[in-house]
Amino acid sequence: MIKIVVPVSVLALTAFSFGAPTQSAHLDSATEFALTVRLYSNFNPTSVHPANCITRIMRYGFFSYPYANSSIEVMQQANGTNNFYHERALATPEFNQVVSPNFDTLYSAAILDLSHNDLIFETPEVYDRYYIFPIYDIYGHIYVNLGSTSKSKAGKYVTPYGSSQPRYGVAGASDDLDKIYAFQNQSQRYTIAKSKDDNADKNEIPRLTKAFLSSSLSSNMALKVMQLTARIAPYNPFRNSSDQARIDRNLKAAGTDNGNVQGDFGTNYPVRHAVATTGYLQLTQSESIYPTYTGESPINLNENQVYLLTSDSKPPLQELGSWSLTAYNAEHFLIANNQNVYSLGDCSNLTYSDGIFIYGNNEHEDTAFQILVQPANVQPPKNWTSKADPFSGWLPATANDGDMSLLLRIYAQEDGLTNGQYKAPLLQKVDAIVT
Repeated sequence: MIKIVVPVSVLALTAFSFGAPTQSAHLDSATEFALTVRLYSNFNPTSVHPANCITRIMRYGFFSYPYANSSIEVMQQANGTNNFYHERALATPEFNQVVSPNFDTLYSAAILDLSHNDLIFETPEVYDRYYIFPIYDIYGHIYVNLGSTSKSKAGKYVTPYGSSQPRYGVAGASDDLDKIYAFQNQSQRYTIAKSKDDNADKNEIPRLTKAFLSSSLSSNMALKVMQLTARIAPYNPFRNSSDQARIDRNLKAAGTDNGNVQGDFGTNYPVRHAVATTGYLQLTQSESIYPTYTGESPINLNENQVYLLTSDSKPPLQELGSWSLTAYNAEHFLIANNQNVYSLGDCSNLTYSDGIFIYGNNEHEDTAFQILVQPANVQPPKNWTSKADPFSGWLPATANDGDMSLLLRIYAQEDGLTNGQYKAPLLQKVDAIVT
């Protein structure tokens, strides 16, 4: 069975800031930012503070662990904060920086530090593909989506909150990466001076550095989360005022003091903890969904078996929407194969059983089609492939009965995908197709 769930994103970026983005006609806008708290960062696990308070702060502050790890990695790639790092190549089996990497998307990343300056970023005009400029708070909750689905305009935007992770869909043409490079190069960030009132506090606010996120931390996971929470939380102003007293009590009881902090998902901190644990920086359902297989786990194949993915129709997409099915090995990286086929979707040369292309031919009835998932060391059956593409509809799997996973991504879907009108694809393990 395949069920529809909210997607999870896998790359994180960070910032010190707050507020919602607004398009700006000027570069003189300032972000309010005031440091009014100090925290003790030397949590003592043998103290007499109640254990339940520690548990609550672990739920509240677990975001700090993926926040710090991913921020350090991006800082290394982008040469510090407030600079873009652009991916210029699609993922390969050798790519291991991120688990379950997209093969049909190029990312950009920037770590934003608003401790001493304000920032404005400029978005390009993208007209021919799915793209998104999501803005997150540091807890991994998406604050606003700029991009094709929201039909936002290109221009300059104040960035008073969190992080941005631009991403662009790859269309598959030989010159398509060059087009994406141009979009990436048009993405700019501008540093502007803080207002006079904000400058009064900036000397008290530490700059966001790798040392700030990594120095003098415990090797114990729980203690490290506590220490990072004590460092990070004070510099992200509180928004949920109704929950302030409860959070302050728990921070103090867990070894911090006078903490003025905030989170998201309302006051449902267990939910936020679960998101930070399983996938930091998820996209909202309005942008994408990941149908998830709920049958045997893990899945695997021997040389005499295949998986057949049968879809009764094309996934219903908006004008610039897209979808893809990607196979991963036991470590959740792409599967090496001689044909360099890692993913199939609407940009592939998929065909119906009669050999007619599924996409690019609007006269054909929207009927069922199949994708064959077969061990990479087994040659695909001749009658499965098309003349236009020898490996059309064939997706290599892990060889020699190795564990694997399949991830179906759907971007900019129509409502019919989630309201019961669309029937989710069926995944079946069957005997190998040899003819």
